[in-house]
Amino acid sequence: MNLIISNSLNVLLLFSSIYLWKWYFRLKKTHEKIIETYRCHNTVIIYSRRRGISGWPKYNVDPYRIEFKNLSRIFEPITHFITTSEKTVDIAVMTISSSVLINTILNVLRKGIRVRIILNYAHSENVLVKKLIKNGADVIFFVEPSTTCSLFHYKYAIKDYGTNNQAAYCGSINWTDSAFTSNYEDLTISTNKYIVDRFNENFNDSFEYIKNMNKAKT
Repeated sequence: MNLIISNSLNVLLLFSSIYLWKWYFRLKKTHEKIIETYRCHNTVIIYSRRRGISGWPKYNVDPYRIEFKNLSRIFEPITHFITTSEKTVDIAVMTISSSVLINTILNVLRKGIRVRIILNYAHSENVLVKKLIKNGADVIFFVEPSTTCSLFHYKYAIKDYGTNNQAAYCGSINWTDSAFTSNYEDLTISTNKYIVDRFNENFNDSFEYIKNMNKAKT
């Protein structure tokens, strides 16, 4: 009888240990994912043609060298920002001509995510942008008034404003292939509430102003 009890306790202990180890590794994996998500949304990324890319947590080396074989990965800070959106993406840039970034936006549009984009008309009237409009993106163009020499030169984006997933990015980089592969650029991503609030306020103000200005011209 004692032997049966002892064996039963050993079996129980074994299964309890297996369960606890599985629970520990699941918890560890969840914790690591939370940390990685936070780091990917709170970082400063530097693009340097000479040194490579530094500051992106998903790269296994820092700086990460820009080479032909890894060209698709150099867009990752922005593609990750867009693809991890859950409800909305608002983009304010002078121009978009990179097919990688266009396709990333198209993918989230297909998921039902609302996308609004403000572009500078003189630099952004191309087939790829028309494809975004055709697929449901709400795109408006800043048309330079004849009395000024101004450009819509913002370079930022906000996602999922008003949710626990909200974040903003800003930097020097235009959404062109050469900006990512050849230039010296910077990119900051943040979940800081004040920063996200300020960019969201500016985007909404700019969007309404440009939309009304364009209506007045027609």
